[in-house]
Amino acid sequence: MRAEQIKDKSKRVKVNIVIDELYQCNHSEKFLTSKLSQMSKFILKSIISCHYLLQLKIMRDELRSANASYIIIAGSDKKNFDELKSELHPFTEEDLMNLPRYHALNYVKNVNGYARFITKLPGDASKRKRPSTE
Repeated sequence: MRAEQIKDKSKRVKVNIVIDELYQCNHSEKFLTSKLSQMSKFILKSIISCHYLLQLKIMRDELRSANASYIIIAGSDKKNFDELKSELHPFTEEDLMNLPRYHALNYVKNVNGYARFITKLPGDASKRKRPSTE
């Protein structure tokens, strides 16, 4: 539809499609898997969240071939690290297990290939200082 409606690629705005816990909807993973490799042509990016990569039964291989980025949040099960062990090298399972709260181990696609790094995420929003209204 985007290609029909906006023929000039340079005028297409990047659209992020956020999908939380995809595995809970029957057949949706299979449908999305068939579209993943085509999405970038239409300036679309899917953001898929799950507790375990193993919950994605069909699309794990397709994600790898579609230049996916991964963020593993502190407290994540080591099975997630095992799934991406070769990509995350030189980071180790211990690095993931020792991440402080509100930190993440990242494997992110960029213009030079992939970057591996640890980031500090925003903390608990309910504990942040709010600006004074006085």
